[in-house]
Amino acid sequence: MADQQIVPIKPEAVLELIKTSHSALDVAKAKFDAVLAKEAACEQLIPRAVEALVQFDRIPAGSREKAAELLRDPQQALEILIRTADPGNSTSAGAVGKPAASIEKGAGDGDRLEHESPADATFRRKVTSLLSGAR
Repeated sequence: MADQQIVPIKPEAVLELIKTSHSALDVAKAKFDAVLAKEAACEQLIPRAVEALVQFDRIPAGSREKAAELLRDPQQALEILIRTADPGNSTSAGAVGKPAASIEKGAGDGDRLEHESPADATFRRKVTSLLSGAR
């Protein structure tokens, strides 16, 4: 220890370091506050988003709680957006954009019911097979 030399620290340098640290912390706090404000705004929108998904037949009414939970996660919210953007993923009785009565049964529709869209027929077949235990 006798051969080590202590370098004196100038008070101005210490003061400058404190000011710089304080400025950096102010910027970090402002960014953190902005993130918290955005999260709070998103949280306020979740009930409206869930109701819109139900209202426009994108999810079943019984899925409200699960949808709200998933919408709190940005990755899950984007996955929901991608899946619900497909017009074939409606839970309604008719095709998106067409009244159910205007949909006609086409050739090759197999067991499709009258006034049933292709998407609804596919959905009905999947549900029926799940309920009957078939895969």
